[in-house]
Amino acid sequence: MMPPDGHIAASAMGERLVVRAMAGSGLALRRMIVPVLTELAGAGRLPRLWHL
Repeated sequence: MMPPDGHIAASAMGERLVVRAMAGSGLALRRMIVPVLTELAGAGRLPRLWHL
């Protein structure tokens, strides 16, 4: 699932998940990262600050 406007990768380092992302704009970056965070949140809820 590679976004057309950027690159995203993830790796596990010990007990931490490291997500690296590169995009042409802040909005494109958020559009890549928010689905990952939503999935990891379990309940599908993110802080209000992260909503697009």
